[in-house]
Amino acid sequence: MLNRFLGIFLIIGIALLGISLFFKGPKASEEENPPGSSAPVTKESFWKSSGLSALSSQIWEDLTSGSKTPEPSVSAPETRDPTEIFRAGYDAYERRDYEGAIREYDLYLKTVPSDVSALYNRGLAKYSIGRFSEAETDFTSALEIKPDNADVLLYRGYCRTELENRKEAFADVDRAIKLGAKYPEAYVNRAILYNLSERPAAALKDANEAVRLDQKSSRANFQIGYAYYSLKKYNESISAYTKAIELNPRDGGQTYYNRGLGFLAVRKKSQACDDFKRSLEIGYSNAEGMIRENCK
Repeated sequence: MLNRFLGIFLIIGIALLGISLFFKGPKASEEENPPGSSAPVTKESFWKSSGLSALSSQIWEDLTSGSKTPEPSVSAPETRDPTEIFRAGYDAYERRDYEGAIREYDLYLKTVPSDVSALYNRGLAKYSIGRFSEAETDFTSALEIKPDNADVLLYRGYCRTELENRKEAFADVDRAIKLGAKYPEAYVNRAILYNLSERPAAALKDANEAVRLDQKSSRANFQIGYAYYSLKKYNESISAYTKAIELNPRDGGQTYYNRGLGFLAVRKKSQACDDFKRSLEIGYSNAEGMIRENCK
């Protein structure tokens, strides 16, 4: 068996010798040279690129030394134009490949570290997969360069809301709206912060403005229901939550739960229990306690 493999190795060696004589001293083409390099390609690199030396050396290693720990691979240097990298990041984001988008923008920002658009886009990708603290850092870096960018302010506010930094979140979202970010979701987010700060009248105003801008916003109707409940206007709260459910029947169960609280407040226990049970079915675990307490 060994003689057989040695014979194969000898044939490959003769073939390599013949090819090396035929290609002796070739002039490198432009494609063989990396951008910005005038050095010709050596024969050694030619054999490596052809794969022949790798084949022969592998056979020899198999015959003589057995298994061998492979050499660690070396990443090829980035040769794409920064514009191409930026576009690749954008395209990855559009495909919802957020990790891929982050990798591309990481590469781009090594070359163009002060590009506000790239910092913003990378922040959006991180926000989309729940990496709120990292996204906040990107948005902050962008704002250090362009402090009055309403969209960047808005998304930093969203991050801070998720991170429960409510005071800072409110400052960002409020300023973003005043700078022109008059979007439905901006008003919804400020309404959330008003509701969490026990300012239901202000929350109601913002949530109604969000509905005016987007009549299909289930989140805005949820905030209206929350504000009305805080104002002890329970029937209005039930109506708003009903609208939110119509727009988004599978919201995670909290809307059914909150509407159930409204039904309890107006002494409609049967409807309340139906909502608590539906809420639990969807996955809102807090409903279990209300069912035990009220639905015997």
